Amino acid sequence: MSPYKRYTYYLRIKNDFSGTRFGLYVYSEKVYMVHDKKKQVFYSFLLGIVSALMFFSFLVYFFLGDKAFLYYALFLFFSLWWQISYLGLFQNYFPKSLVVLDNMLLSAKINFILIPSAIFSIYFLEAYKVRNIYRIYKLFIWLAIINIILFSSPWFYQIEFTLVISILYILFAVFAGIVLYFKGIKQAKLYILGTGIVMIIYMIMATDAFGITRVFKHTFDAVLYALVFEAMVLSLALVDRYKILREEKELTDKLLLQKSHEREKLVQYEVDKKTGELKKALQTQELLFHELHHRVKNNLQMILSLNDLQKEEYENRP
Repeated sequence: MSPYKRYTYYLRIKNDFSGTRFGLYVYSEKVYMVHDKKKQVFYSFLLGIVSALMFFSFLVYFFLGDKAFLYYALFLFFSLWWQISYLGLFQNYFPKSLVVLDNMLLSAKINFILIPSAIFSIYFLEAYKVRNIYRIYKLFIWLAIINIILFSSPWFYQIEFTLVISILYILFAVFAGIVLYFKGIKQAKLYILGTGIVMIIYMIMATDAFGITRVFKHTFDAVLYALVFEAMVLSLALVDRYKILREEKELTDKLLLQKSHEREKLVQYEVDKKTGELKKALQTQELLFHELHHRVKNNLQMILSLNDLQKEEYENRP
């Protein structure tokens, strides 16, 4: 290079494993530390909300035994893991060996989110009642398992395949929620809302990942906002589901009680009817006995009268 010349160089930074986004900016140390501290506190607050909802779901599962809460808690756990890594918090607070392992598991982490999400949807939306939707959910679960086994290692790493499967799944989840809502699954309305917001964010994120758009260049934490929104909406949906199930149980109990009263009245009516028939039969039988007794008495009286006549006739003979 010649002295006193100005040269321009372009630095391309690429990470084949981690989903963490970063840019090159010029800050003074003081400004950077203040800005970074605020960001970390804000992220911790949002992640704390999701963590609280996760632990709450685990507690509800242990007390009520509803598997929907268990799979929802697992979904939040893996989503938290992914977000902590995606926002760079994992790289700041965990040992280097775990950071390297975490970077290698990006594809697996996404599939770890997909599997409990699909199982949760099956239980929450009662998807097993609609055969085709249930089969498609199971297909996505198997695709995620195959993806973890085959394409999540450094030797066969295929993040593009994972992204495609994730996009198709989130689109199908919203579609399934709409279909099941119109089939009478009332709790699907909040599921559609939460999943729909995440679908929009994930679609934008996927187009960014493929280089089609640059929407998340300065707003990469929008995924965290979407996760918090979805977690809160789905938590409300679980509460709504519990409320709907309780109302359905109360309605079922009321109908059973009503049927029981109707059956009791029917039984009482049959008992009264049979009792009346028996009383009538007994009265008829009593009348017959009286008639029989009367006729036997008359016949005996007649026999006695004949006997007396014969006796008189015998006594009057010379």
